[in-house]
Amino acid sequence: MPALSQTIRRELTKPVKVVADTQSQIVKTATALAAVESAVSLSGDLKREVAELRRSGKALRTAIKAIPPIPAGPVGPAITVLKKTAAAVLKALDMGLKSVESALATADKATSGIRAAVETAGKALTTVESKLTSSKETLAQLQTLAAEKPGTLDALPSAQQLQIAKITGAVAGLAEQLDKRRRALADKTAELKPAIAAIQRKLTALKSYEQSLKDLAEQVKDVAKVARWVASKIKELIDMLPGFVQTAMAWLSKGIQWLLDQSGIQSLLNDLGRLASSILNGVSAALAEYNRLLVGLQSLNAQLAKEAAQMVAQATELDKALNGQEGLKAALGTALGAVLSGHYFRGDDTYRHPDPIGFPRGTPGLTHTKPWTHVMNKRSSDTSRYTSWATERAAAAKFSKASPKRVYKTKRADVAALAPTVAVWTPDDVVAELKKQKAKIKKRYSGVKLNMTKNKEVLLEGQIPGNIVKPT
Repeated sequence: MPALSQTIRRELTKPVKVVADTQSQIVKTATALAAVESAVSLSGDLKREVAELRRSGKALRTAIKAIPPIPAGPVGPAITVLKKTAAAVLKALDMGLKSVESALATADKATSGIRAAVETAGKALTTVESKLTSSKETLAQLQTLAAEKPGTLDALPSAQQLQIAKITGAVAGLAEQLDKRRRALADKTAELKPAIAAIQRKLTALKSYEQSLKDLAEQVKDVAKVARWVASKIKELIDMLPGFVQTAMAWLSKGIQWLLDQSGIQSLLNDLGRLASSILNGVSAALAEYNRLLVGLQSLNAQLAKEAAQMVAQATELDKALNGQEGLKAALGTALGAVLSGHYFRGDDTYRHPDPIGFPRGTPGLTHTKPWTHVMNKRSSDTSRYTSWATERAAAAKFSKASPKRVYKTKRADVAALAPTVAVWTPDDVVAELKKQKAKIKKRYSGVKLNMTKNKEVLLEGQIPGNIVKPT
């Protein structure tokens, strides 16, 4: 059986990466979900213009009804035709509006479903993030333990080592399952972008109908105004007659025909009918396509919410395997606590608290990029990928010439929680990496372990935030 410290370091490498990758994916998915929220809202102007058109149609209906009936005579058929034309126009307008209003109601329902799915997914991802944060901290602590105190692990009783190795293997398996869920979530998230883009294009097309609907409502109002004028004038003519005698009817017919011709209401109604049908059919078709896209997005968001819910289960199992009563942290017990209860110390007369200490990992152009050159060759004016710390305050105090000594500390647990942005290099870690180098390099820096051990030194690679550094 391999040494327990080696087993832990090997088996936990993948879970650490999976947790970091999953947290990154959660951020991407949350951003995509926020974009969904803003993308699926129909313009309020479109709904207002439809409502205004509905009111205009009612006004026209009232105006047409106000035209009084005319007894049989030369002008009677003209009035009948006029009212029939108006009835056909109003019917077409009503049917078109009902189609548009139904499509708008369908869009509202689908939008509500999408928002509900987004909310469900968001809550699930928040839960996952909470579980992952807890898991990440424990994984960092376990890696620190395996790196800094391998002897402590390898000296545990055989039965305890077997138990720990078994749980470690289970953690690795759970991380693999979580990674599958992460990949599935990533795939669904990637599908959101083109779906949102298609909906936004359709919303732009619908936006162009707002002015058309507004113009149509104004035209309906204009026709209603003409109809009211015609109705009032016909009533005036009728009121001027003492009775419907034959000669009076002839005069009345000529007057009404003149009113109809002057107003052009028949032509106005015909034009209005054609225009209303064209615009409302266009809006209905655009809304139908918009609703088809919404249904697809609703289905996609439901699938995404399902993936997020399954991820909650996986993240919970992983957290339980690490932090539960029978988890890895509990199995290690005092062995883990003994390592993480301490601090790293740094003597530094130039440090100004609470500035960060060191450079972020990956910073280019530094003088020292190898741990052995940092330990053996670094001068005060050099820059380095690493900062030197000590496991004991007395050892760190030797590097401060101030009075009183300027020594700072940071909790090992806090440093462990920064992984993978910060790495801890023990003397054994440095030697293990040095052994991979060419013979002349190994020979030149063969004293690096002795030097580090003498100073109780560890190296921290990466930037340490000032908020976890305290003066002693």
